[in-house]
Amino acid sequence: MISASAALALIAYAWLQFETYARARIDASIALVSRKIGAPINIGGVEFSPSGAQIIDIRIGDESQMVISSLGVEINVNPLDDDFGEIRSVSVADMRIKTPNQRLGAALSPSKGTLGLADRSENVKKLIEKFFSALPSRELSMGSVGITLLASDGEPMLTVQGLKVAIEREHSRVLVKVQEVKTRTGLSEKDLLARFELSPDAHDYRFFVRRKLGPNQNANAWDLTGIMQKDINAAEITLDIHKNPSFLAPLIKDLPFALEELRGHAVIDLRRSEDTWQFTAQVQSQGSTVKIPIISSSSIGPVYFDSQISGSWMPRGQLLTVSAATIKLPDASTKSYGSDPIQIALNGSWQIETQPDTGHVINAHWQLARSSCQTALMAAPPGLLPALAGFKLSGDIAASLDLSVKTRSLSETYFSLHDNLFSCKVDEAPYAYSIERLNGPFSLKRQGSKNAPPVFIEVNPSSPSYTELSRISRYINSTFIASEDASFFHHKGIDPSAIENALRRDLSEQRIALGGSTITMQTVKNLFLTHERTLSRKLQELFLAWHLEQILTKQRILEIYVNIVELGPGIYGVTDASRKFFGKGPDDLNLTEAAYLANLLPSPKIRYRYFCQGRITENFRDLVNGLLKRMVSLRHITAERFLQAVATPIRFNQDARLTAPDCSVKTVDASQSVP
Repeated sequence: MISASAALALIAYAWLQFETYARARIDASIALVSRKIGAPINIGGVEFSPSGAQIIDIRIGDESQMVISSLGVEINVNPLDDDFGEIRSVSVADMRIKTPNQRLGAALSPSKGTLGLADRSENVKKLIEKFFSALPSRELSMGSVGITLLASDGEPMLTVQGLKVAIEREHSRVLVKVQEVKTRTGLSEKDLLARFELSPDAHDYRFFVRRKLGPNQNANAWDLTGIMQKDINAAEITLDIHKNPSFLAPLIKDLPFALEELRGHAVIDLRRSEDTWQFTAQVQSQGSTVKIPIISSSSIGPVYFDSQISGSWMPRGQLLTVSAATIKLPDASTKSYGSDPIQIALNGSWQIETQPDTGHVINAHWQLARSSCQTALMAAPPGLLPALAGFKLSGDIAASLDLSVKTRSLSETYFSLHDNLFSCKVDEAPYAYSIERLNGPFSLKRQGSKNAPPVFIEVNPSSPSYTELSRISRYINSTFIASEDASFFHHKGIDPSAIENALRRDLSEQRIALGGSTITMQTVKNLFLTHERTLSRKLQELFLAWHLEQILTKQRILEIYVNIVELGPGIYGVTDASRKFFGKGPDDLNLTEAAYLANLLPSPKIRYRYFCQGRITENFRDLVNGLLKRMVSLRHITAERFLQAVATPIRFNQDARLTAPDCSVKTVDASQSVP
C-alpha cells in the first residue's frame, strides 16, 4: 500500500508534469498567435489551477499597444480524453488598448488609399480567416474590456466601455455586447448587442447590431441586420429606428435642423461597381419629429412618408447621388395614404462637407405631381400649417422646384419655383377667415410687447379709432402703397418676384430677414398670424393672402390694413397715429405727414424716438423725401407737388409728446443704425 506521503509526492510530481506540459502548450499557442498576427507577445507570468491557468500581464506589440492584465485559459485535465492538455476556451478580462489614430488608419487602409475595393474585400476575407485560424481554442470570451483609441493630440478618439465578446471558432460566430461606446465625432451609444456569422464555408457574411432602450428593457432603440457577399460586391441591409441613433450626428452636425424623434424603417440593397456603390432603397418615416427653426418655431411632426429611392454613393468623394426618388405622403391626421396620395419626385446630389468654405453642397429638383388641393393640404404634418386647419378645398395643384445650396455659403443659393398648375378654390373656410366676418365689424386682439397688456382693436366704423377708407386722406393711401406695395392694385395678393428676392436675402443671412410682403400679406399677418420670422408663417401668409383676395375687394383690404397697422408702441391704425403725432384726424394729414407715417415701417417702435425727441434726423428726412420722389415716378403726385412736400417741415403734436408716458422711458439714440 502506498503511504500518504508517497501519494502526495506522486500527486505533486503529476501536477508538476502537468504544469510543465500546460506551460508548453500555452507558450506554443502564444508563439503561434504571435506569428500569425505579426507582433511580439510577452507575458508576465502564469498561475495554474486544477481547471486551467491564469496568464498575467500580457503585452502585445513592440510598444505594448495592447495590454491584457488577466487572461483565463481552460485546459482539459482529464488524462483519459484524447485531447488531454488541450486548451478548451480562453476568456479575456480587463483589456486596455491605446493606439494613435495614425496606426488605426494604417490598419484600416494599409496602402493609404491605393487599394481598390476588390483588393480591400480580399484583404477582409483573409483577415477574417486569419483571425479565426489564430484562435488557440474553439471558444474565446472577453469581459469587462475597455478600449481607448487616442488621436494624435492625445485626446480620446474612440472609447469603449464594458465590451464583452464571445467567439466560436468552430461555427465562426462572434457575439459582442457593449455597455457604452463614444467617439470624438459625437457618436454615443449604450447597451449594444451585435452578432456576426463569418463562416468560411458560407457564401456570405450575416450580421445584426441592436441597441436596447435600456439594460433591463426588451425593446430596441434601433436595430440593423444585413447580409453581405464575401467579395463585398453586394449587401442587403434592413434598419429599424425607434429612437435617434447617435451615429447620424456626424452627418447632420452642420445642417440647420435637429432630429427630435426619429422613427422609421429602411431596406437598402447595395451593389458595388468599381469605387462606387449603387443602391436602391425603400425608406419610411413612421412618426418622426424635427425642429427646423428657419421653417417653424414649433416642432414639425409626427411626419409620415413612404419613399422609393435609387442612386449611388462614392465613399472616396463623399458624394451621394439620387438618380430617382418617389415620396408618398399620407393624410397627416389619419396616416392613411388612400387611393391617390400626394407624390413628390426628386433627383439630386449631396456632397458631404469637403471644403471649409462651402460645407455641404446640395442640388435637387423636386416635382409635385398633379394632386388634389385638399389632399395636398391634409398631407402637411402638424406644426407646419396650423392656421390652415379647417379649410376645405377643391381643384388641383402641381409644382416644381430647383434648388442649389452650399451650407456655408448660403448667399450663393439658387432656387426656382414654378406652380405648373394652381386651380385651388376654397369651398369652406373657418369663420375667422370667412367673408361674413371680414366684411363686417369685428375685433382684433394684439399683444404689443411681452409685459404690456393686450390691445383690442375694433374694426368697426362706429369705433372712434377706426376711419373708413373714403374718409382717410388720399395721401395716406398713396404713400403707404408707394412705400409698401407699389403693385397692390395689379397683383392677386402675392408678388412672386419680391418673395424670390426676399428669400435669397434670407438664405444669405440664415434667417427670415425680409418678407417680400404685399399689403395683403401684411394684412393677413396682422389679422391671423404671429410675427415670427419663419417659412411656415410665410407659407400660411401666402395661402391666406390668396384667400383674402378671393373674398374681399382691394378697397376693403386696404381699409383694414391702414386701420390695424402698428405705427408705434401701442399705436394701431392711422387714426390714432394721426392724432398722437400731429393732433389731427387722418382726413386732414398733408402729404409730408402721410409720408412720415408710411416711413415708420418696418420699424415703428424704433422710429417712435423721433416723436419723443420732437425732431427727425437728416437721414430720416432723406427717407421721407425718397418716398416722395418715388411717388413722382409712380405718377401718384406731380413734380410741383413733390417740391412743395419736400419744403414742408414735419411738426409734431407737442402737447401729446410732452405727456406721452412712452417718452419718459429712455429712447433709442438718434445714431441708431435704423434711420
